[in-house]
Amino acid sequence: MSLALSLAILVTTFVACKVARLLLKSAVSPTVYGFINEAISAFQVSFCVAENDFIATNYGMYAAATILPFLIVSYAFSFDGAKTNPCGVFEDFLSGKNKLVCLGKLVLQLVGATLAPKAAYLLWTIELSPAHALKAQQDVCVSVLNTGMAAGMFAEGLATFLTRWGSWKLRDFGVNYDIYLGAALSTCVVLAGASWTGMMFNPALAVSMTYGCKGESIIDHVVVYWIGPLIATALSYFLHFGTVPVLQAEKVKTT
Repeated sequence: MSLALSLAILVTTFVACKVARLLLKSAVSPTVYGFINEAISAFQVSFCVAENDFIATNYGMYAAATILPFLIVSYAFSFDGAKTNPCGVFEDFLSGKNKLVCLGKLVLQLVGATLAPKAAYLLWTIELSPAHALKAQQDVCVSVLNTGMAAGMFAEGLATFLTRWGSWKLRDFGVNYDIYLGAALSTCVVLAGASWTGMMFNPALAVSMTYGCKGESIIDHVVVYWIGPLIATALSYFLHFGTVPVLQAEKVKTT
């Protein structure tokens, strides 16, 4: 019953976010829509991950891992251009796009990601199932970081590098069904390292799922879930393109 209910919640979340996008798109300019869509999409990812985490807790990691690739593929077809991940915004920054636009999108991603666990908690308090009711009673958030700070930073950085660099390469090679292969890659990465850090490779998602949790300091959080992935993003960007336009522009300004 709880599993079927969780699946219904995931589907409803996708439908609700799709409706919100359609209504928003008809009411505001494309520029404003682009910003607010980041909040909607970050909320969607974080809320769905929270519910999938519930599935992992109650039905096992492999049950959640079975659902995960379907979620990732569905994200790709529903985000409507949103990055949903600060690493994606960081890539825009590295490519030389407007810094204020990048900052605005980052802030809205964090807004959406921060609202998601609050919304999930409110849903669980409705007690749609005994397992959801029990989840709502678990007030203490416990960190999923089960390794040292340096090892955690390396794990999240490696996961970010593999998924982002892999995504670039799949597009370059013109591989058919690159979205599906990327989803399979991301799922394998999560399975390989979930017991270490939870395998977020998305700083906004990490804020939603782990920030402020018992057993995780602010420094741990920033180093593992922000610095590691952002360094990996810069490295994957440079290895793929061979240059970093924002640095080239800075060099031009100083000469």
